Amino acid sequence: MSSSKFTSLLYLLSFVLLFKAAFGYGYLHHICSSTEKFTTNDPFDTNLRDLAGNLSNATPANGFALDSRGQSPYQVYGLALCLVNVPKEDCWGCVSNAGQDILNRCPNTKGATIWYVKCLFKYRNENFFGQLDLNGVGSCSPNNVSESIISFNENRNNLWSQLANETLGSQNLYAVGSSELNGSSKLYGFTQCTKDISRADCGVCLDSSFRYISENCNGKQGGSISTGSCSIRYEMYEFLNN
Repeated sequence: MSSSKFTSLLYLLSFVLLFKAAFGYGYLHHICSSTEKFTTNDPFDTNLRDLAGNLSNATPANGFALDSRGQSPYQVYGLALCLVNVPKEDCWGCVSNAGQDILNRCPNTKGATIWYVKCLFKYRNENFFGQLDLNGVGSCSPNNVSESIISFNENRNNLWSQLANETLGSQNLYAVGSSELNGSSKLYGFTQCTKDISRADCGVCLDSSFRYISENCNGKQGGSISTGSCSIRYEMYEFLNN
């Protein structure tokens, strides 16, 4: 292959990766969770970038990874999680993109979390592994349901109860499912916890998250909340396949 063709191929590959990074993984939210700052190119910065690269490579093996880099006071701890049904190449791409994206959204910050539809990336300057983290962000669909709110909420609550039980009983702390609504409509949902927390804490996280949705998304066609330890979402369309 000529050098010009090889260079053109590299440009095309770079464009495809950038396009997918921008649109393919479904950015949801982020939180800059620390007021402490580091200086660009100091040891913490180097350790954080090392951590992000390692997590993007380690996570696709089983959809979850923990790691730390460096020594105190420059040590950084990180976690990455992909949805169970995400292909390995998309898991790698999502975590890789998240690790870069959070550096831009929370510049020089010693703690942050970013959520995409397909993955979660989280880092801190202190060891958070195994600790329940209820800090997060939620959103509700702007669209109201057309059927009885009471009937809709009953179906949603039943689906959530089913998914929560399946999550707590699964090895991956994850469940996805759907529920028939009146007529031809369906309600789709998923629940997931990070694998470093206990099943008891997973249950606490899911309960807390569902209370948020119940209080804030009453009568809405969709709702979600993502915390540092769990995520739940429901919609009237198959969002996990988008």
